[in-house]
Amino acid sequence: MLAMMVLLNHLWLPTANTIGAHAVTGFYIVSGFLMTKVINEVYLGDKGRFRYLINRVLRIYPLYLLILMATVICVFILPEYFQVYSLIRFPLDGSEWFSNLTLFRLTDSATILIPPAWSLYVEVVFYMIIAFIGRSQLVIFLWFIISVFYTVWMVENNYSFGDRYYPLTAASLFFSAGAVIYFIIDKNRCTIYLDKIPKKVIFIIFALFIVFPLLVGSWGGGRHWLGYYGASAIFLFLFSVLVAKKQLKGSRYDDYMGDLAYPIFLTHFLAEGLVNLITLNKFVINGHIHFLLSTFVCLLISIGYLKWMEPFIERLRSRMRFREVQS
Repeated sequence: MLAMMVLLNHLWLPTANTIGAHAVTGFYIVSGFLMTKVINEVYLGDKGRFRYLINRVLRIYPLYLLILMATVICVFILPEYFQVYSLIRFPLDGSEWFSNLTLFRLTDSATILIPPAWSLYVEVVFYMIIAFIGRSQLVIFLWFIISVFYTVWMVENNYSFGDRYYPLTAASLFFSAGAVIYFIIDKNRCTIYLDKIPKKVIFIIFALFIVFPLLVGSWGGGRHWLGYYGASAIFLFLFSVLVAKKQLKGSRYDDYMGDLAYPIFLTHFLAEGLVNLITLNKFVINGHIHFLLSTFVCLLISIGYLKWMEPFIERLRSRMRFREVQS
């Protein structure tokens, strides 16, 4: 659902630039929790951090580089169909090539061939930070407190939404919050009755999270202030409930939906370009028909990746996890 929110934010006019930012902070919170959990419970021993980082590379880069290569070819040969966003263009210099290939400082690049990938740079940096501090509960709590004060300071000094959203320092609040959830709820089991909340209420909370910035905006509130931080707080509470209820592990269907998230996140702009090519730019970009066709093509690409490429990558990742558990 978080990945689909990002897709809706980019590809459909009624939801354009309205429901993507808080989906990204949701991803950050989940990542902060999961990375802290695995560095404490899976990647142990002397070589644990190394195996953890290798697995993060295997998770992020194979699909990213595949979609990047496809996008480069398409933009170079058929720019009239695939330059569907201002940042999508053929890189102009070595610095832009380097940022797009490695993700390093992609947030500052004038060219981003896969626009959502700027957040992957943020993810990778915090993966590395958690590798070295994630085993200390005290350090994690200090990190979270400092992040809260820094966020309040940004708000008090009227920082722009961009400055409170894109930089590493802005994302620190959400990763550290996810890490705190691990230590308080998952490890020490301080559930504070969160595990008693009914499943129906959970769905209502999630629905509220999705539309919260829209509601705040329609009420005349600050969509990029109360809407943004309020929605993130709702997700933090929602995710805490799920951790407390131990309902993060679902059925095979749930697992498959989860596996679709990353390819959907990365491929929807490429899918949009393919729709333009197939239809010869017949439909208005971000219109209803164009959105439905792009979503369909995006799902086809994502399902194809899971069927033909993901099993090979997952075998390598599982081997890393297995060796660490054995050691």
